[in-house]
Amino acid sequence: MALADSGASFSLVATNAGGSVQSNAAKLSVEAAWVEGVAVATGALANLAQAERCIGLSNSGDLWIWNTSNRELSRKNQQGAMVPLRGTIERLELARDVPGNPGFKDTPYDVSILEHSDGNLYVAEVYSGGNGIINTVWGMGGRVHRVAQNGETTLIYNSENAPTRITPHAIAEGLNGNIFILNFNSGAIFEISTTGVLKKFVDTLTPPDQDIPAILDYRNSYRSMAICAGEIFVSFSGIPIAVHDYRITPARVIEPISFGSRGVLGLASHGAQLYLLTRGSFSFSYLKRRNADGSLQDIAGGFGGELRLLGVAPDGRVLLGEIAPPGSEFKYGKYLIITPPKQ
Repeated sequence: MALADSGASFSLVATNAGGSVQSNAAKLSVEAAWVEGVAVATGALANLAQAERCIGLSNSGDLWIWNTSNRELSRKNQQGAMVPLRGTIERLELARDVPGNPGFKDTPYDVSILEHSDGNLYVAEVYSGGNGIINTVWGMGGRVHRVAQNGETTLIYNSENAPTRITPHAIAEGLNGNIFILNFNSGAIFEISTTGVLKKFVDTLTPPDQDIPAILDYRNSYRSMAICAGEIFVSFSGIPIAVHDYRITPARVIEPISFGSRGVLGLASHGAQLYLLTRGSFSFSYLKRRNADGSLQDIAGGFGGELRLLGVAPDGRVLLGEIAPPGSEFKYGKYLIITPPKQ
């Protein structure tokens, strides 16, 4: 079958000595697979320790490394050498005391990093609940750290003692240095100052009938945020929630949009371009690019397995991480580097 056959109806005719019978017509769905510019990462990405996983790229192209064994965030260059996070600090331990269990530490479920234009690093950590996943019932909040240029670290938000308890699932910088956080538990976007003052930017984005206090298993539900050219893009998709995509202007105008997919697995910005890892038929995923004029461009796709969009390097190459098999001690089995075509 060819791509041009997508949407056409086909039926089968079975013939034997007793005669012929024709089946009901079925509509064919054909999705393209693009493989140009896709390569399995080598070098430092291919030689990470079992407990290490790359969770993003710095502004200079270094790797942000989260070690699930020693609960430390670190930074490596493309050759695999350790370099300081900021100033003289080389590692940042991300763990909190378990309430009611002295001596026990709770490991973050997810870590997000913002390399701010003020020269500081802002790190958000998310904690799950008693069942080991994040959802609207069990999300247990999180914390935001500031790592100054001289290496001094400050905890600027802690959900345990904050009047507003949020689960900071994603963090990004907007216009005028504003820092935005996507709250997993409600879908609201909060604005946090560089000193930790928190206020709501826009209220819950998901429709009321979707934002229910039912368990939204994080392994099947995806909430993504990225800021591109001053606008905030947010996507909610998965089971049991439907697909909802939004664009929010600096003036807080919320505009529902559609990325034309069955769900967005991740968002990342690069200049005036927004990259989307989307879900297609039969569990295949596709990398698309939203250009400055709003048009969507297919970049690569037809990927099997579960992937995550980890970031875009300064030279425009896109980093994807492949989820390791269930039961593995590390999260990503391999990394894919995609070189997009020029617009």
